[in-house]
Amino acid sequence: MKNLIFLFLMLGVVSCFHTDKDPSLKTFDDDEINSDNPPIMTFDHEDYDFGKVVKGATVKHEFPFTNTGKTTLIIVDVKGSCSCTSPSWPSEPIGPGESGVITALVDTKKLSGSVDKSLRISANTYPNKISLVHLHGEVIDHK
Repeated sequence: MKNLIFLFLMLGVVSCFHTDKDPSLKTFDDDEINSDNPPIMTFDHEDYDFGKVVKGATVKHEFPFTNTGKTTLIIVDVKGSCSCTSPSWPSEPIGPGESGVITALVDTKKLSGSVDKSLRISANTYPNKISLVHLHGEVIDHK
């Protein structure tokens, strides 16, 4: 019984970790990217400290960005580091000089203590086809 409980706890912990080689994350092939003049995704900030929140709260944050490159930016996928983190992003192409916003929602119902969540953003940028933004803070049981 102890082994079964340990197994479920470990599966829960591992499910909130990620690697850059996530087969479920859609990406561009290298030949689909303009490596000579790629779009550049420039964020206003890549890290957000949400401070202390009470367990059960939903943290929402927007990550504004601008395409500072000379070709059209296309975001094909955005994934949260675990099921508690859900993203939304523009589905339309972002032209040079245009801006957009990626929104992150973190559901803290199953979290406690120090929290660091991320979004992996897959786009036609080069050489880094995957960008990361982070949300971190502390989830407490009560006020």
